[in-house]
Amino acid sequence: MTTDPFERAVAQERTRRRQHRQRLAESGFRIHLTVFVMVQILLFVIWLAVGGGFPWFLIVLVGWGIGLAVHGVVTYPRGRKKVAS
Repeated sequence: MTTDPFERAVAQERTRRRQHRQRLAESGFRIHLTVFVMVQILLFVIWLAVGGGFPWFLIVLVGWGIGLAVHGVVTYPRGRKKVAS
């Protein structure tokens, strides 16, 4: 910890900005997850409405699910300290 008031202020500002970026990233992930779930439900209902058959909605679920998983890993990496709010 530094005793210089300027360095302390700079460190506090960096921490504040890092926390803000993390909150934005978490918000973006929650939006992505919500849209993913809603679209998957819609595709499943469409699949049921047309009479079933080949479960094509699973192709979208797996493909988009991989992207969602990567987004989650980037947003919430394991071993990283939780940023205080």
